[in-house]
Amino acid sequence: MASANSTNGKTKQSFQDLFCSVDLTAESHPVFTCLIVINIILSFTAVLGNSLILTALRKETSIHPPSKLLFRCLATTDLLVGLASEPLAILYWISAINQHWSICYYAFLSLVVTGNALCGMSLITLAAISVDRLFALTFGLRYKQIVSIKRAYATVTTFWLISMAYSAVYVKYELVTTRVAIIITALCLAVSVISYTKIFLRLGGRRPIHQGASQGAEQPSHLRQVNIQRYRKALSTALWLQFVVVMCYSPNGIAILLSTEYGLTSSMIIFSQIAMTLVFLNSSVAPIFYCWKMKQVWMIIKATLKCANSRVANDQMS
Repeated sequence: MASANSTNGKTKQSFQDLFCSVDLTAESHPVFTCLIVINIILSFTAVLGNSLILTALRKETSIHPPSKLLFRCLATTDLLVGLASEPLAILYWISAINQHWSICYYAFLSLVVTGNALCGMSLITLAAISVDRLFALTFGLRYKQIVSIKRAYATVTTFWLISMAYSAVYVKYELVTTRVAIIITALCLAVSVISYTKIFLRLGGRRPIHQGASQGAEQPSHLRQVNIQRYRKALSTALWLQFVVVMCYSPNGIAILLSTEYGLTSSMIIFSQIAMTLVFLNSSVAPIFYCWKMKQVWMIIKATLKCANSRVANDQMS
């Protein structure tokens, strides 16, 4: 979500100054008004959907704990987008429309810092999920020993520290943060592509998933088949999430590159804000794919909603 300074001339201005400039935002007011309405809805759905997903993942026991931790981390990131990034974006658009430039400046700065941290965390977590699926295929029965919950917590903590550290640098070095964001995005996509390519090559060659048994003991065929089915379901979920992220993040990446290379114009600001809304859309759409691809999660969510409805009905009757 970060962007670079635009010099486009002899005087260098900060990105916040450019995005809170009356000259560059005057033509954007109708678009900003539409985006405010859209993002109020998206913020609500992101918070509600990801809260339900986190509740369901906490109750779900069939997913390997480290894998579940990564999915919970992704849902938490999407939840925070709905709680923090989208309200800040709405505040930025409202202040730009009403020309409250002091509020606009700090709202945009806060939006970029939180957006960098959360979007960076999402991309890193998705790359980690792809590596996790590759490890599950490669190490077989040794996978649960190698990918332990302690190592998973240490990895996730490191990811959060990296995301927050590089995002905080934006306050002082906008251009550095932009280039780091591009590098992180490229590395995460490369890791995901390499991991999934290796997975498909192995599955295409029909190599057994449980080759890595520590004592060479083979599982009964019916257990092996159940594990293969579970693996394929988890892989399918991860792939769909990756696909959604690429579709939602690509326009934002293009906006960053164009604004870095050619500077900001009124049209570029409009395009960048629409692209940012697509990034926010990812946080609302992701829970739908959890429910679609992970049936056990959907069953828990349905049971939770039924319990909530029953409590509301009982309260109304009493």
